[in-house]
Amino acid sequence: MEIGPRGLASAASSRASVALRGAAWTRLRTNIFLFAVLAINYTWSRPSPVDILFFCALLLTIFSHQSLNIRNFVFICLILAWVSSVYVSSIWLTEEPGVVFEIIALTSVGCIGITSCLVATTWSERELRTFVNVYILANVIAAAVGIFGFVTQNPDLTWADRPRAFLDDPDMLGVFLIPGILGSLFMIAEKRRRILFSAVLLLLSVAVFLSFSRAAIVSAILWGGIYLLILNRRNPLRAIFVSLAFLVPLIVVILLFSLVNDTTSDMLSGRFTFAEDYDLGHFGRYNRYILAIPMILDHPFGIGLLQIENYFPEPIHNVWLASFLYFGWTGGLAWTLLLILSVRQGWYTWQRTRNGLCLMVFFGWLSIISCSMLHEGERWRFMWALAGVLWGLNPRNFGAIPGHVHNASGPIAVEGSSDEANSLAF
Repeated sequence: MEIGPRGLASAASSRASVALRGAAWTRLRTNIFLFAVLAINYTWSRPSPVDILFFCALLLTIFSHQSLNIRNFVFICLILAWVSSVYVSSIWLTEEPGVVFEIIALTSVGCIGITSCLVATTWSERELRTFVNVYILANVIAAAVGIFGFVTQNPDLTWADRPRAFLDDPDMLGVFLIPGILGSLFMIAEKRRRILFSAVLLLLSVAVFLSFSRAAIVSAILWGGIYLLILNRRNPLRAIFVSLAFLVPLIVVILLFSLVNDTTSDMLSGRFTFAEDYDLGHFGRYNRYILAIPMILDHPFGIGLLQIENYFPEPIHNVWLASFLYFGWTGGLAWTLLLILSVRQGWYTWQRTRNGLCLMVFFGWLSIISCSMLHEGERWRFMWALAGVLWGLNPRNFGAIPGHVHNASGPIAVEGSSDEANSLAF
């Protein structure tokens, strides 16, 4: 049966209409996602509104003409495997107080990772830049609230005299701010509103310091220093000059805090040690890592949620070991693969694009993962959000072509190339 010109025109018009509706739903989903990122620094209520926002963004995927490549599919499968291990290890404990809430919370952060991945699949540099700016704004709000709480010693905004803003604890606040520091460094290097982002960088750095989270401070210095050197790899002297220009006002501000605030002086003398009392001893943090190994071997399906208190006085404080210990070998293997493949994915995207924002997302995720090895980080929403964005970014949307990669200053040739994986549309 032949189709006339009118039929062809009608079919084309129908397809265009469907595509426009899909694009509109995609924009709406992205806006809701960005609003959720802005609200990610609020965790006081249970459940938090941010979880509802991320879930709404996930539901809008149904109308967004979503497409997946094989890497996105692998990421989603790894998250589902990890979340499934949570249920297998703990479903028999649901009658115990708090277990159901923990299951819901871990399911929710898994959904955040999947949502972030799906949303980021269509992003170009423009959308990624918007995401980074929104994340920095969320950091600025958290830092300002945290510093205010510390100065006034507001009991709702502090924990053990340390600032926590609207987050669960000071360590979480410090880790949350590190990607914002990296994003500010990128904006300064790109000469975009240098004065504004220099002030943001100083604010976030002061807040990280005042969190007195040793892991966050070391991670910020390490990954911030590496990122600064890469951004200025063609002019290392400039990197040194920028570092000195930033360190001088930071040290001045910290000294002022220590002079006018007794809490700062006490924290300086008490927190900045390699190990505190709760880190040492038979049941200290570091020895718990060793004690957990035979328990992992004896419990292939894990001990379950909230059962660690039957063995140790405190949680394991290591998200990788916790995945093995709490959720069994399947959960530990899924997390291990997620770590290794995320590093590969971040490096692959950087190699294909040579885009500083892509590298910022990669290093931001690495900085958070580094801290999660010393904390209970499995419920850090921002960690899952950055992991999802890391896996969702498609180098082709950044102008990457076989044999070349691009950055703001022009194309840079690289050795080797590989075609983009086949897409899976639904």
